Amino acid sequence: MWTQLPSALARWLTTKGHEAEHVADRQMATASDKAIWDVALQSHAAILTKDEDFAQRKILIEDGPVVIWIRLRNTRR
Repeated sequence: MWTQLPSALARWLTTKGHEAEHVADRQMATASDKAIWDVALQSHAAILTKDEDFAQRKILIEDGPVVIWIRLRNTRR
């Protein structure tokens, strides 16, 4: 699942043979971090995000979903 990154990136990864889905694809664009976390956990999905909150949460909750924290500055959505 993708948060704070462009949905076009998820679509591009899909064309390259990867399974990728943006939160907006699930009508979760305004969902809380907890709701996104829970869906990722239930569906065995990784969270790819620019949001430090997910990375911090992963440190505290060992059995949560995989979190990939993108730390690029000033990227366009």
